[in-house]
Amino acid sequence: ALVQAIRSRSQRRVETTESIGVQPDAREAACFAVLGALCQDGVEITLPGVTGAKSRMLSGSWINSR
Repeated sequence: ALVQAIRSRSQRRVETTESIGVQPDAREAACFAVLGALCQDGVEITLPGVTGAKSRMLSGSWINSR
């Protein structure tokens, strides 16, 4: 229903991730994998206007649990 509502109000083509080979059950994991890779590469993944953070910053941390 949500995708259909977006399609009916959008002037662009709307597709699901399944159309590009990402199964719906894997979407969240794929998103976090991309965000993690960007963060490790030093790319800021937070925007103050979106997150409410006071400034742009690198997010997350890599922890060795040994």
